[in-house]
Amino acid sequence: MTLTQVCKGIAIVDIPEASLSVLCGCPENTIKFLFKHGIIKKLEAAGVRYESGPNAILLSEIPVQNGRFANVAEFPVLQMLYRQGMIVPGHPGNTGRRPMIIGLPEQLAAQAAYIYYGNYGIESPEELCPEDTERGRALVRMKRWFSFGSFKQSAELLELKPVSSSIMELKDGAFLRRLGVNRYEFIYGGQSLTVDLALPDQEDSCPYALPSVDITREGFSVVHLGEGDGWDPERPCMSSLVMHNGAIYLIDAGPNIEESLAAVGLSVGCLKGIFHTHVHDDHFVGLTALMRSERRLRYYAAPAVRRSAQCKLRALSGVDEHDFGRLFELHDLKPGVWNDVDGLAVRPDYSPHPLETTIFRFAASDEAGRRYSYAHGADLSSFKVIDAMTTSDDTAPGISPREAAVAKALYLEAADLKKVDVGGGQIHGSAKDFARDQSGELVLSHGIHPAKVAALGFGRMAEFGEQRSFFGLRADWHRQLAQSLLRLYFPQLAQQELDILLASPLRTLARGEQLCRRGQALQGVYLSLGGRLERSEPGSGRLLSLRAGALLNALECSRGLDVALSFHAAQRTEVLDIPADIFLDFVRRNALAADFERVDEVFSLLSSCPVFSGLEFLPAFIALARAAVERRLVPGERLDPEGGYAVVVEGALALYGGPTLVELIGPSDGYGEDGLWGGGAGQFRAQAFEELRVYILPRESLMDKPLVLWRLRERYERRLAAAKARLQLSWRPEYDMGLSDIDAAHNAIFVAMEALLNEASNDEAALAALLNTTKEHFSKEELLMKERGFPRVDGHALEHAAMLALIGDAGARLALGTERGALVHELKDALIYHTLVADRLYLPWLRDRA
Repeated sequence: MTLTQVCKGIAIVDIPEASLSVLCGCPENTIKFLFKHGIIKKLEAAGVRYESGPNAILLSEIPVQNGRFANVAEFPVLQMLYRQGMIVPGHPGNTGRRPMIIGLPEQLAAQAAYIYYGNYGIESPEELCPEDTERGRALVRMKRWFSFGSFKQSAELLELKPVSSSIMELKDGAFLRRLGVNRYEFIYGGQSLTVDLALPDQEDSCPYALPSVDITREGFSVVHLGEGDGWDPERPCMSSLVMHNGAIYLIDAGPNIEESLAAVGLSVGCLKGIFHTHVHDDHFVGLTALMRSERRLRYYAAPAVRRSAQCKLRALSGVDEHDFGRLFELHDLKPGVWNDVDGLAVRPDYSPHPLETTIFRFAASDEAGRRYSYAHGADLSSFKVIDAMTTSDDTAPGISPREAAVAKALYLEAADLKKVDVGGGQIHGSAKDFARDQSGELVLSHGIHPAKVAALGFGRMAEFGEQRSFFGLRADWHRQLAQSLLRLYFPQLAQQELDILLASPLRTLARGEQLCRRGQALQGVYLSLGGRLERSEPGSGRLLSLRAGALLNALECSRGLDVALSFHAAQRTEVLDIPADIFLDFVRRNALAADFERVDEVFSLLSSCPVFSGLEFLPAFIALARAAVERRLVPGERLDPEGGYAVVVEGALALYGGPTLVELIGPSDGYGEDGLWGGGAGQFRAQAFEELRVYILPRESLMDKPLVLWRLRERYERRLAAAKARLQLSWRPEYDMGLSDIDAAHNAIFVAMEALLNEASNDEAALAALLNTTKEHFSKEELLMKERGFPRVDGHALEHAAMLALIGDAGARLALGTERGALVHELKDALIYHTLVADRLYLPWLRDRA
């Protein structure tokens, strides 16, 4: 038995005597790390070329760590099934075994759903396209062709191995022992090895190096962010940026998208939105980065693609449709026609692929009226595959002759710049189909090797960060941006006051150029309008890196001090250079000094709080500081953040789960996440442990800041998991909803579950009583939710159905030998989790309308 540490968060445990090679942890781009470290090797047997690699995966217990997916098993599983040949008939790698997926039961269920959606998307035409069921039926018929006529459940393809006890046998004498959260011990033949599935914060997270490239904001341009695919260990996956009137949009979000953006001088917060083609992982897993933006980004997609993304995201991370809308500003695009996106014409068209997929076309006109276009075709099908799937039988899997002709015509429709997937194989395009393409410029992408492109005699590959500009920005664009930023800083002031500042000169800094230096006499106050500024002196703390919108030296100027911090341009950066004397007169004339001082105190506090650290868009940070409300509490006094978030300034806050002290919260830390993510569930109680001073950030000040919401969600999940682990074996008052009828029903269900522990009882009768008691309560509860107007009753009913199915399977599982205590534990755990999470969401509707 050997352990190979590929990188932090990814390891391989090989137990050849048990024919096991376990991939421990699978964050984004795991496959590329395995290629880079020689874990996956090329093999040949009986004239068949294939690959080696792990045949099992140990999942993280925490599905999202440090804001990134921790269980991205789609590509590792595909590599096992097809590139190793474990599922291919007659293949040397097909030994009759299925890939083994090991994890906690809830993570196994999540992975099974996530992999299913990754393979097939949504299978119901009515769910896929309720607005156009004919289109939905056509898409499902097409997908059935790629899936050889049927959609297979993940359990048919995989061996799902739940970690249901502290020590369990994996296979042939190889055992797995759980040591703690994300810590495991492998045992074989008297030997043991330990692994830790905790992911580092950004460190070692990217398998390839990227060059640093300066790009410029344009009126209409395209920046190439990746030409590889999910298997290429040297290049990022196919992606592009589209700029229009200075706004920046991303096309698809594959693995390590943050690193790709950083290499061209951008952060997620610089984007205005994303155009999403489909949800295969090499175009999808970067969504977590976008959900952690400092403001809600716009999400543009055809409705079927958006629904597919929501389903896959819900399976992978628990973010449901409602939460998806909290983290993104959703904009459905009508397929097959031009949509107006703030003056940018955008047309998505459905394209043949194993799941719902669109190609995109973008067009914009310059001031002279000339129209330019860019076509982006990710994950195409070759004409050979399109011909093979064409059928006149509208009941058979495939597409109609008309659909085939339309798809080919769309692929070949000329554009000024066209970028197409020519990765080859069953589910990607073929370069030869574009040999006579009439576009002004043809870029070949999605994994094709540079040498192959050179041999074709047409088309080319783009370099990373390469920018194609169609036309530039309006001459007044930077002034208009400065106006909007100053209005964010000073929302109450008259326009004539802002005009005084706007009359200041614009200045462009080259990469590395010093803007100001600590200790120097203050010459100006600087409003950054593009690029990025970084601290020049080493150290830690606030204001390490700032993007467009930073207002530097404002506080020092109002105090009459010298420059406090040194900054230089990390890339080409534009600033509005406001002379110090003009800004000081502006502050005095509008009596802003006191506001500056109060904002600075709250700003300093928030900068040191983990929930708010790292925010780079200063206007949003300042708005948070201005919204904060100070409160003082005496020891023992209850703190209710009222749906907001409380940050401790002085003293300590005691957090209780029932009678148990969960933790003491000190300065620069806070509480209130259950009110934001738990529907005001009240699982925890907070009170002053000593003299306490806090700032409360109102709920409305947080709701447009996804990065803050996401961090609070991670905190909520961690605290909820800890409370659940302490309270799950017996019913406690903390589980009560505060509604006597519902609480009594929950207790009755719990008692009926415990009755199953009695081996002398009649299992059939006990299960029937449990099922009837649960059905009766769920029926009454759903009726009550409808009467009170709870908007998510349909989703709640689905959770009820899942619980009833779990109870319904209990008898068969007992008959098959499932340990009675473990089964009852699972049932009680499911009930408690449902009570603590799902049921708490409708409490406001019952209380407000009581």
